[in-house]
Amino acid sequence: MQSAKTKEAGNACIGETDQTTLACSRHCHNRLLNNRAGLRWKNRNSIVPHDPYPVLATAQALHDTLVIGDWHADSLLWQQDLAKRGTRGKVDIPHLIEGGVAIQVFTAVTKSPAGQSYDSNSSDAFDNITPLAIGQLWPIRTWGSILERAMYQAEKLHRLADRIPDRLTIITSLADLENHLTARAAGSTGVGGILGIEGAHPT
Repeated sequence: MQSAKTKEAGNACIGETDQTTLACSRHCHNRLLNNRAGLRWKNRNSIVPHDPYPVLATAQALHDTLVIGDWHADSLLWQQDLAKRGTRGKVDIPHLIEGGVAIQVFTAVTKSPAGQSYDSNSSDAFDNITPLAIGQLWPIRTWGSILERAMYQAEKLHRLADRIPDRLTIITSLADLENHLTARAAGSTGVGGILGIEGAHPT
C-alpha cells in the first residue's frame, strides 16, 4: 500500500513537467530515495568498519600470481561514483585495485520482475527497475525501454573510463584483453571493464 507521503512525493513529480522534460526535482528525488516505500539503496548494503582480516603469507603469495576476475556486478544500476571509494557495497575502482582485480564484468540490469524466483517468473509481473530508473532521474528514454536502460548503463561505464583511463580500461575485443593483461604483467594495477547485459532480454 502506498503511504500518503509516497503519494505526495509522486504527485509532486508528476506536477513538475513541461514540454521537454518529465523529471523529478532534486527535492522530490531525495524524498523518493529516503521514503520507506521507495528506493532504499542508501539504507542497504552498508560497510561495517573493522580491522583488516588476517591473510596468510602463503595465501597472499598465491593471490599475487593469479589473474583475478569477477564476472558479475550490478554497480552501474546505482547512483554511485565508481571512481571513488564507496561507503556501501564493495565494487568500486579503488576497492577493485586494492583487491588486485584485473577484470571486472559490469552487468547492465534492464528488468527485474517482482517476486522473482529460480522456479518461475511472470512476464506480467511488476518491473522493479522502472521506479528505480525514475527515482534516480535516469533519462526519460530509459523509463519504458529495456534497450535504452542497457544503453544508458553502457554510457555510464564508458564515461567513467574516460575520466580515469589510468585506472579503468574498457575491453571490447580479444586484442583489448590481451593488451590489458600485458600491461598488468608489466606492473599496471588498472582494471579491465567488460560490459554484460543481465538476461539479454529482447527489446
